[in-house]
Amino acid sequence: MKTQNKKLILADLAMILMAFIWGGGFAGNKILLNGGMQPTQLIALRFIIAAVLLILIFIKKFKKDKSLIIAGLFIGFALAVSFIVQTIGLKYTTASNNAFLTSVYVILVPIIAYFITKRRPDKFNLTAAILVVIGVLLLTVDFNSFSLGKTVTFKGDMLTLISAVCYGFQVSLVAYYSRKHDPIMLAVIQIIFVALFSTVFALVFEGPHFTITKDGILILLYLSVLSTALCLVLQNVAQKYTSPTHAGILMSLESVFGTLMGVIILNERITSQMFLGFAIIFIALIIAETKLSFIKKLAEKKILADKKS
Repeated sequence: MKTQNKKLILADLAMILMAFIWGGGFAGNKILLNGGMQPTQLIALRFIIAAVLLILIFIKKFKKDKSLIIAGLFIGFALAVSFIVQTIGLKYTTASNNAFLTSVYVILVPIIAYFITKRRPDKFNLTAAILVVIGVLLLTVDFNSFSLGKTVTFKGDMLTLISAVCYGFQVSLVAYYSRKHDPIMLAVIQIIFVALFSTVFALVFEGPHFTITKDGILILLYLSVLSTALCLVLQNVAQKYTSPTHAGILMSLESVFGTLMGVIILNERITSQMFLGFAIIFIALIIAETKLSFIKKLAEKKILADKKS
């Protein structure tokens, strides 16, 4: 029992670390895109570098395993579509709409996971998932420019929702397949497939030429080695020991860390609305992690104290 609890704690810490690294990636992506690199080119380069690195590290672990390749293909396809469609969607909607609608995957994960894994999520994780989306709404959306569903943004909003659905499938599929296969090799295979899908898309729609500075190379390495290679390996390993709904909640901290990094690195402004968003997400995490067991313990102590008196 103690060993299992230790694994759960390590899995949670791994996913919080992922969220922190991904949060730093927001600023990095913004710098590279503002520097002239096309969105899908950036995705392709990130995953190509990550794939090459992981192949070199784990080359001895490669075996002919058809079921592993198929699993990696499914997960890689869902992740590639999520990345690409989200990027295209950003062209047709506002950044705030895009950021908020992408976070909807947190609510979709328990629904999708139930059909894939046949495991019903508990009421605490469902409540926490809903609170996370509300928190992200306050954290990312400028209500002065928020225009969800209007004709101008409708196409982008729909594409972003498709991206959220695909990411929900990615998280749910990782939860399902990481218990059947070596999670590290599962991560490597899916990264290879994302590299292939995004490279083809980038070459067809954006061309082979791109611009990058010396500082941009360092940022690209951060995104490739840490945000992509390390984080996806951590995700696949961590999700072997926790539920997809719980994983989605912890990984959604990406938006919190992304906002904080934007304030620190890009000198973006933080508002009272954002602080409220932070507070709601913090409450959601407490609910997800503790199942409010501390309230039950306090109630039991009070009952015992009343009996003694």
